[in-house]
Amino acid sequence: MNKTEKMICMLLALALVGCLFFNSRNGGKAQKSAPSSVPAAVQTAGTNQAPQAAAAAVAEAAPSAPSAPEVSVSLENADLAIELSTWGASVKKAVLKRYSRDRGEIGKDNPPLEFDFSSGNLGGLSGARFTGAGSVFKIVESSSNRVVFANGALTRTVTLGADYKITFKDVFASPAASMPNAMSLGVMTMGTGKNDLLSVDSWQMNAKGGEVIHHCDDDSPLKPYLVGGIGGCSGSSSAAGMPKVIPVEYPSEQKWIALKNRFFVSALVSSSMKNSGFSAAVERDMKSRDFRPAAISAAVRFDSVPAERESVFYVGPKRQSLLWDLGGGEGMKDVMEFGMWSWICYPIVYLLNLFNDLIPGYGIAIILLTLLVRIVFWPLTHKS
Repeated sequence: MNKTEKMICMLLALALVGCLFFNSRNGGKAQKSAPSSVPAAVQTAGTNQAPQAAAAAVAEAAPSAPSAPEVSVSLENADLAIELSTWGASVKKAVLKRYSRDRGEIGKDNPPLEFDFSSGNLGGLSGARFTGAGSVFKIVESSSNRVVFANGALTRTVTLGADYKITFKDVFASPAASMPNAMSLGVMTMGTGKNDLLSVDSWQMNAKGGEVIHHCDDDSPLKPYLVGGIGGCSGSSSAAGMPKVIPVEYPSEQKWIALKNRFFVSALVSSSMKNSGFSAAVERDMKSRDFRPAAISAAVRFDSVPAERESVFYVGPKRQSLLWDLGGGEGMKDVMEFGMWSWICYPIVYLLNLFNDLIPGYGIAIILLTLLVRIVFWPLTHKS
């Protein structure tokens, strides 16, 4: 084997290892239960607010529970089961039916992976009109994949679709051009593995149409509070004196926003109405002496209440075939974050998933991919 062929084999091996690392079907350990309440952020990016003031502002912003009794309703399809609450007409729990809590097959001792959004319901609304009595809804209609909620200010239809998508269609009783409000993306928690990460990606709109922002890597006010796996954006600085919840504002229009850990994503995929940025709140791991995030929540902000608004969310795996077309335009495929290897990782991951769909089992898929690579490079090998 000559020097050129050795170099090619080395590059392919490195790319394959990277793809397997980022595209594992069954994530490591279970997600921790959602931590204590992580309300919408109130600190503006770029300000130097004292930790005590930030903590006080967060505590003041945390809403109290409605006085009316809570009623739950469930929607389910082959991929996802969600539980919704009449408190906020939003999702408080999501179960990914095809993915196990721990490594291995789904069974009695290894149930499907569950996301607990009870401390920050997915799709939950905030704003003067939607708190207190305004957050209590009645169930008007329901089926296996659709439920209609209503109160005096809003009629909300929630539809569970294929490929881990959840659609919220809101019809407001009295639109207001100057009524700020926000919609929650839920809560994403850090896993227990040493290589786990917790991060935020978004598509920031600009004069050229927009660009993907990896808030753990790029120039973002969230960067100091996110840990990006082995390399990490932080994780070694002392947490002494830091508040439990760190709120951050990102005041710029976004096309989509994604909260992610090592294997899964909770994202606002699209909305019929332009937003004015998002608020994020990072809750740190109080058991760690050094700074390490335990959970992150986010809420997309709107400056007015329209007559109607339709928003689509995704709660599911970081699977290239599912993320590729989400979000429109360039899609959300960059949530995979292959970096400089994307040009070769995208086709290799596609082939691995294709082989796995034909003959389930990534071991067999790797063997088939290896054979394909040998066939493709056979002319070069034969010539050398």
